[in-house]
Amino acid sequence: MLNDDFTVAAVLANLRETEGQWAKGATLFGERGVFEHERKLVLATAACTVRDRAALAGAKVTEGDVDDRAHAATEYDTWLCESAFSREQWLVLDQRRRRWWAMLAALTAMAVVPV
Repeated sequence: MLNDDFTVAAVLANLRETEGQWAKGATLFGERGVFEHERKLVLATAACTVRDRAALAGAKVTEGDVDDRAHAATEYDTWLCESAFSREQWLVLDQRRRRWWAMLAALTAMAVVPV
């Protein structure tokens, strides 16, 4: 359980407790995250669905039509909305962890006694 205590032990406990959740978000949304790759996979899947439906209906569609319909597909829209919500949660956690790291630096600096 996250702690509002301002001790070194409490701040370290908060950092440890949120490390896995933060790392999962960083893998997707961080500096070298795979969000864009995953987005393209979801979009490509939607495009395949558009092509398949057109083929089953005997309709001819241009690549421009496929691209437009894939971007408007419910599954792509749902994925984007869920990803935006997840990114927002991760950014909040990231900022909280940055504050804890700064707090930890301040607490440890105050604990150092010059010789």
